Amino acid sequence: MKGAGDEMVVTKHLLKNNFSFSQMILICPGFVLIPGLPPIIKAFRVLINNYSWLYIPGFLTLPIAFILIYILIGMNSLLSNGFLSNIGIMGTPLLITIHTTIAIAMLIFLHKKLFLLNQTKN
Repeated sequence: MKGAGDEMVVTKHLLKNNFSFSQMILICPGFVLIPGLPPIIKAFRVLINNYSWLYIPGFLTLPIAFILIYILIGMNSLLSNGFLSNIGIMGTPLLITIHTTIAIAMLIFLHKKLFLLNQTKN
């Protein structure tokens, strides 16, 4: 934890200056875990599969790994090297605008399949 994420900002705001930065780094996961633990426990109880014990840690860690590799390393390094870093719409680099446009296009293209998946489970 670098101490600059949303969770740490909220922790600093709630605890003011009553704790050191190191103590806040130790307390911060509790602020995230307390409201997050009941749904995690419920999901674990609902899952019936031989590998269900892997789903929870997977869904908790794989998105973070994706963000670190794809966005923080990949996209940021492209931008810092000047690749499509020209300012585009509303001050956003062109690379981000293209990335967002592709994501929106994929959502529009796949939205019917997403709703079908949801209806087959009900």
